[in-house]
Amino acid sequence: MKTQPTEIAPDRERMLSAALRYAELGIAVFPVNGVRADGKCGCGNSNCRNIGKHPIPTNGSKAATTDPEVIRKWLKRYPNANIAAVPSKCNPPMVVLDFDPRNGSDATKAESEAQHGKFNRAIGCRTGGGGEHLWFNAPADAVLPGKLGPGIDVQHNGYVILPPSLHRSGRRYEWRPNCSLLNDDDREFLQPLPRWIAESRTSSTTGAIVERGEIDLQAREDAQRYDDTPANRARLLSALKSLDPDADHSRYEYRRVLCALNSTGWADWLELAERWASGEMHGITAKQFKEWVFNRDIKDLSNDKPKNLVTVGTIFKFAKAAGWIDPRHPNSNAAPAEGISIMCASDIEPESIQWNWSGWLPRGKLTILAGQPGTGKTTIAMACAAIISSGGRWPDGEQSSRGSVLIWSGEDDPKDTLVPRLIVAGADLSRIHFVGNASDGIDTRPFDPATDMPALQESVSRVGDIRLLIVDPIVSAVAGDSHKNAEVRRGLAPLVAFAEAIGASLLGISHFSKGTGGRDPLERVTGSVAFGAVARVVWVTAATENDLGERMHVLARAKSNVGPDDGGFSYAFAQVDLPSHPSISASKVEWGTPLVGKARDLLAEREEPKRGEKALEWLDDLLKDGPVLTRDVQAQASAAGHAWRTVERAKTWLGVSGRRRGTGKRGPFEWFIPESDDGDDL
Repeated sequence: MKTQPTEIAPDRERMLSAALRYAELGIAVFPVNGVRADGKCGCGNSNCRNIGKHPIPTNGSKAATTDPEVIRKWLKRYPNANIAAVPSKCNPPMVVLDFDPRNGSDATKAESEAQHGKFNRAIGCRTGGGGEHLWFNAPADAVLPGKLGPGIDVQHNGYVILPPSLHRSGRRYEWRPNCSLLNDDDREFLQPLPRWIAESRTSSTTGAIVERGEIDLQAREDAQRYDDTPANRARLLSALKSLDPDADHSRYEYRRVLCALNSTGWADWLELAERWASGEMHGITAKQFKEWVFNRDIKDLSNDKPKNLVTVGTIFKFAKAAGWIDPRHPNSNAAPAEGISIMCASDIEPESIQWNWSGWLPRGKLTILAGQPGTGKTTIAMACAAIISSGGRWPDGEQSSRGSVLIWSGEDDPKDTLVPRLIVAGADLSRIHFVGNASDGIDTRPFDPATDMPALQESVSRVGDIRLLIVDPIVSAVAGDSHKNAEVRRGLAPLVAFAEAIGASLLGISHFSKGTGGRDPLERVTGSVAFGAVARVVWVTAATENDLGERMHVLARAKSNVGPDDGGFSYAFAQVDLPSHPSISASKVEWGTPLVGKARDLLAEREEPKRGEKALEWLDDLLKDGPVLTRDVQAQASAAGHAWRTVERAKTWLGVSGRRRGTGKRGPFEWFIPESDDGDDL
């Protein structure tokens, strides 16, 4: 995180006092960028479109906390930050009605009150933009609408800015008189959300309230629409009719068809979805269709909408794979007799990245987990499998959707190692599957990921809904030389394509090469650099000991082409006995605190005990004969494999000083060891 530029100086004590009071009341807060004196955002982006409102922590609103020490550190480091909260994460959970008169809230409010009566007197604040936030207690297990109509949003799982934050207009968010969450006497006015809101959903296309059974699955306000023209409708129906609702497709594909239909924005999208799922559109009765299951799926998708942002292009993609011929381009999906196929950009529907763990584990992509020996990489992989299979929580608190996991391990036995680790991690073993031997109908042999992927694709359809594929070690997927770029890319291609086809995250486990300490973490992954290049996300691990001699570890994000590329978590291991087999024990990951910083720095800190001593000796030897220019110290440190942060610590330990060389003000800086009073070096 970067330090913010100079901004309009708020009452810092007032902001800190308010943030701590919110935390005391069970309202988890986090910092968002403030507003500079020139009216621009404190993030430093002169073209920022969300001035004074977007989160500072790399993990966004997930960083929200009630820990007063963390809050103090935040506001000390970012003294001009605004503060925000997620209503659903409050204790007890709350919901906020966000009124924006610039977008028509006055008319929507008048219409709503005419139908349902005036809003109950509520805790409320004036926003800096001239609007209003009304706070209510959230109903238990309610599926809430995203908005009541034009200008009135329902904020539950999203975040809201809190008083006394500063708006770009120069005005502050302020609690209304006698209606402040911060005052004990005022909180008695905190009312339950009106029942008519809790028992309805909102149509994002018209803004009108509709009944719960007509749930709208608007995945995001800016989702692309598919115009309801006769030609488009005929094309979509043609594609849908090519998709058999009774086909042995995964639940993942089935749910994406439903969400893709919703993305059209058509008034009858839900009717079309039910006609397709039930088989009515095909003139049959779908054997797998049950109305209550269908309604549950619709409700589940609405609760998970950010992770299911798809467009109608998903249906066309599935249909073409099933042999459908696009009436607009009858030859577009036919294989040419000769030559190279070319796709027109206008035929490609954009899709968002799908995540198993937001920012960490993308679906349909390769993620590499590499690190030092003994840092528990396989145990971490089993923890991930347990979280997905059981619908547990990730280290940052995010709830995982449940799904199946497929594991191939060339190093550990499932019976005595992997299954015990899965059990102590809380996995749903009915959703965990291991790749066994390969057979040609006559002989059997061990599965080889480098040659047996086509056969695996045929077998995996019997499992269904695979969310995670673990390959340990990932180098086994390469039939050729794992140190050659072209052969690694060629070897990984079918594995990545397989993961993309089934919508699963591909987690490949690797190691650090020996003698690579101090280098960039991506360069330390064993084998060709292509492993790190093909992977969209790379996790790295390191180990150290604390002052008590206890072994400690860190997991850091070293690369991401699809999200944040920094941050991490500390972790430790516990040896746990299996409840059903007291004589058997297995290791289990115990996640610690979130870490901030780049992977190279985080690993340097954790690998410090040995490297720190080496850097200390190296720097002492370098400077023993006299001063050395700082730039030469940096160059020689890099050549010797010492991280600069480690060298700077060694500088402090040795008492090294810095100065300009020569008598002028423009001389280069140099490092030197000062002399003591008796003439001996310190």
